[in-house]
Amino acid sequence: MENLKLKAELYRLALSCGFITKKDVINWADNEIMISEKPDISIIELSLLGSKNVEDIISKLKEVTGDIDEEVTLKILLGLFYKEIIKNPNKIQVISTELYHLYLSLQIENKKECYLWMMYLDDEFHLAYNGTYGDVEEVKFRYIDFLKQYKEYAIDFPG
Repeated sequence: MENLKLKAELYRLALSCGFITKKDVINWADNEIMISEKPDISIIELSLLGSKNVEDIISKLKEVTGDIDEEVTLKILLGLFYKEIIKNPNKIQVISTELYHLYLSLQIENKKECYLWMMYLDDEFHLAYNGTYGDVEEVKFRYIDFLKQYKEYAIDFPG
């Protein structure tokens, strides 16, 4: 994955929904500076934000120059969620919440089917988890089925 803006957007979304920490972002920025002959000024500034709050870091990640395909970015992130839920199925509640926050943080006007699935699965999980309606294990399998379609997009992350 060579596109710096795509990486920055992945880090922004992952940080926004709690998938990674601000320390992960700072470490990434430091690494980008070390491997680049001429690092993007936003990456240098990002590297210096370790004592700032998450919102400042998210804002700085938006400033990295370049273009991205938000749909591809989302697919990569959903692939990462798939890897995480397969590795640790007990994190279903955390992943459900992260997907919900991801859904809310996306600035895409025409939210497609996968965005609606993220909302639906979060609602379904919480109803089952609270004993109101449904079964948590069934919802977990639906989550896995939904995320499985994105597994080919998963990358090594953070990195």
